Amino acid sequence: MRYIYVNTCQQRWEDIPDGFFFDTGYVDSHPGSPFNPNVPLVFAVHDMYGSHESLLPLLAPLVLKNYRVIAINLPSSNHTNAVGFGHEDGFLHSTDEYAEFIGDFLAELKIPKVDLMLGQGTGCIPLLRICAKTDLCQSAVLICPTGHIPYKGIEPYKMYEQFVMSWETPFLRPYLKVVAYLLKHLKGLGKHTTDKVITSFKVIRGMDFNSIGSYLFNLKVKQFPVGVLYCRKDALIEAKISQSFCQLLGLEEEQMTTYDKNGQITKKATLNSKSEGIILEEKPNNVCQEFHLPLINMIEKLINLVHQRV
Repeated sequence: MRYIYVNTCQQRWEDIPDGFFFDTGYVDSHPGSPFNPNVPLVFAVHDMYGSHESLLPLLAPLVLKNYRVIAINLPSSNHTNAVGFGHEDGFLHSTDEYAEFIGDFLAELKIPKVDLMLGQGTGCIPLLRICAKTDLCQSAVLICPTGHIPYKGIEPYKMYEQFVMSWETPFLRPYLKVVAYLLKHLKGLGKHTTDKVITSFKVIRGMDFNSIGSYLFNLKVKQFPVGVLYCRKDALIEAKISQSFCQLLGLEEEQMTTYDKNGQITKKATLNSKSEGIILEEKPNNVCQEFHLPLINMIEKLINLVHQRV
């Protein structure tokens, strides 16, 4: 793994004009190499409880296809650490901050364009913002994206809002750490540290549900090439929310291929288009490992569609 200092969110706060500094961990299949427009570039972002390691079963085969693969660790990861003062009070782990952080990271690496952005879980949301509001990326694959509206895995959503708002009062933090410790065991998150759980609360509160639907509709209007994988039986996200998410992107039932728990196709997509979807009847323990072949096929199709050699 490599590290790079990323200065992000400058001028966001009046009292922190220089922004925030993060010692950012990442992996790069072409470390230190200048950007080469002839080499397809895949950029990957993990879920809020994960890291680049969560995506390795899917990324390793892409490296063997001679793609340049870069996987970042967001500030929610144990592999990326804040440097200096101010981040505890100023950096909120919101969708727009993460999108800006990703843009600043790529600028540090002098990457002007990404052929495909790959996101998992909450990592999909800042990618949606980047794809909808910039020309940095040409296509995207979203693995089990979180909903465009509050979903059952984060209910009651107002609890996270209230927790983070209370966290802004420093003298309450020792008491809130006790609350977070109790909540993590109540919600089955005991394997994570209390600080990690508090960061996840900030990520949840910072998901801009008022804007995600507009990002999806924007991509539909732009006819942006995208692939989506979701699970019908997901303990965290209702199937009807995932289905609505896909419809806002412009993905219809005819563009979706369905797999059973054994990886067998039960319903094949009947409409050939730039975008496509995968539906899993049941959620496996490790989507990236157990369904890496359909995902790699999806990624390869999109890369072949958008990548233009010079």
